[in-house]
Amino acid sequence: MKKKSQSGFTLIEIIVAMSIFSFIAMATATSISRGMAVKKRAEREWDETHGIRTAMNFLNRDISLAFHVKKPPQGAFFTQDSSRWFKTYFKGQADQLSFTSLSNRRLYTNTHESEVCEVGYSLTSSEKEEDSEKNGRYSLSRRKSPVIDEDQERGGDPFTLIDHLKEIQFKYYSQKQDRWSEEWDTSRRDTEDRFPDAVEIKFIVLQNQKEVEYSTKIMVANPNNEEIQPPQGDKDKDKDKDKTP
Repeated sequence: MKKKSQSGFTLIEIIVAMSIFSFIAMATATSISRGMAVKKRAEREWDETHGIRTAMNFLNRDISLAFHVKKPPQGAFFTQDSSRWFKTYFKGQADQLSFTSLSNRRLYTNTHESEVCEVGYSLTSSEKEEDSEKNGRYSLSRRKSPVIDEDQERGGDPFTLIDHLKEIQFKYYSQKQDRWSEEWDTSRRDTEDRFPDAVEIKFIVLQNQKEVEYSTKIMVANPNNEEIQPPQGDKDKDKDKDKTP
């Protein structure tokens, strides 16, 4: 009678199978690790891009709605009470600015607030000042206060808009003088009681150990610097109306 052959795997076959399984497991783990790293990098880049876009939206809304009330004239026959004059201001430097704007949003009903507020942008640091100067990394913070007082550089709770900021620069355009300047102050003689017509913003952000530059120019919707004169054609029409019987 024939003997039945025993079924099973030899030691060499088991070693080969385990080697193949280990190779597949290592390749799969490497692929998963790389996929997770790419996902984290994409999420980090998306968060940084979203933060820059959000900061741009805040800057565009605040600056475009910069609110200016001209100081009432003194010595005229009909003059307004200067004590009742609503004081507005625009104070800007190369790396920070504070101004009054119509960008306030009332989050709760029946609150004693209006659309007018004071807004400020400045460079801040969550670390020590020495470490920030050494690493060259700062943050752009925004503050907003519905109370407009004499302290033009304080008020409101600041919050961070952009992290890992290396440099920022503000420039201010005067249509009357047709030039850009790095400073603007409504209390100074050359820009007294005047708002800029546009603001240019340039900043450099550190992304993936690289310096990425962003820039934009924002027009002030209604600087209220000059009296609006009607076109010449409208004046002629008004004269023609007066002549008609």
